[in-house]
Amino acid sequence: MKQHYSYAKRLFTLLFLLTFTITVNGQSGERNYTLMLNSGAFTPVSNVQNLTEMESLRAAQSFDGYNYYIIQFNEIPGLEQKSVMKAAGIKLLNYLPYYAFYAAVPVNKSLSSLQNFNVRCVMAVSAEMKMEPALGAGTIPQWAERGKSNAEVVIKTYATIDAVTARAALIS
Repeated sequence: MKQHYSYAKRLFTLLFLLTFTITVNGQSGERNYTLMLNSGAFTPVSNVQNLTEMESLRAAQSFDGYNYYIIQFNEIPGLEQKSVMKAAGIKLLNYLPYYAFYAAVPVNKSLSSLQNFNVRCVMAVSAEMKMEPALGAGTIPQWAERGKSNAEVVIKTYATIDAVTARAALIS
């Protein structure tokens, strides 16, 4: 019986230490706002205070009634906040580490309206951000070569753009 008590005491101590360690490590305070993109990692500067002055971002990537941005939040939005954003016409698309999403914002929506959603940073999406670094440098990776002067590429669209509309835009 004494052996059973000793085992339970050790197990309790181990569980307590494990829980304490996880809790302390999870409260380090400093958040990692580094964005992990195809082109590499970088930490954007918080610009939420300047959104009203940044209306020039609006035309950065506009298509079929939406402007496309990377929106980084101070905290990952919960279900309630996502629901409110969706009701306002703002669509969060793919998640980007850390705390960011590609987002579709209606062209008639002011960027300053994003300040209501605990946003840290809004930035235009450049082709270089989404492109394979070798292609951006003008080099065709060997696995993509198709003859002397051709390359096979995969074109991905945002979830809000259907394939027929995207194809028509590429052809025109």
